[in-house]
Amino acid sequence: MSKAGMSTAFSVQPLLASALSAVPSHFKPNELAYLALTKKPEDVIRDAVSLELRTTVPSGYEVAREWRRCDLAVLSFQNATIPNSGKPQSIVEFKSMYTFDPLINGKSWDHLPMALLKDMKTRRKKFSAAKEVIGVLAATHTNAQIGMPYQDYITKYWEDINRAFGKYGNNASAILKACTQQIQTLLAKNGFTFAPCYINAGQWTGVSVEIHFWIIK
Repeated sequence: MSKAGMSTAFSVQPLLASALSAVPSHFKPNELAYLALTKKPEDVIRDAVSLELRTTVPSGYEVAREWRRCDLAVLSFQNATIPNSGKPQSIVEFKSMYTFDPLINGKSWDHLPMALLKDMKTRRKKFSAAKEVIGVLAATHTNAQIGMPYQDYITKYWEDINRAFGKYGNNASAILKACTQQIQTLLAKNGFTFAPCYINAGQWTGVSVEIHFWIIK
């Protein structure tokens, strides 16, 4: 935290897009692509965003990870000398998926975004004094199928990635467009507003990797 003292209410939402855009800068070239294809990168994205927000929140605030079962919380401090005096100003929950999910997993594809929306509603109820509860949904996207030798379960969900490319004629843009439509329809249907953005994560297994985000409120 920068300076102690009285804090003025602010919104973390305008800071999130720039924090997400800066996520790749916390890794060496292509490291984020590796992390995104070998495991859902929810935690590494959350941690990088936390580091970014710590440099941009105003005086009198601090960013906490895994605060009272929240993925990320921005706490306001009126007196930083009093233990446990931080009050939740903004809460951010994260979930990660892949762009193939809505395309090959049938009616069950939405369990991850719906879990995120449920988490947001739970946090709003539990921390009713917080100014805002925001969700960040991330979807990892590749520009091509996963080839050998990375198919041997080194790449997480390589079979599903390749199945989506087979279904959509090896057209990465078509996969992304169909996924985006499904996600945004789901969010709007459930009464949430959202702002999309994306980052280039680099390359791994010979394919380029992007991570697409929806900042949800």
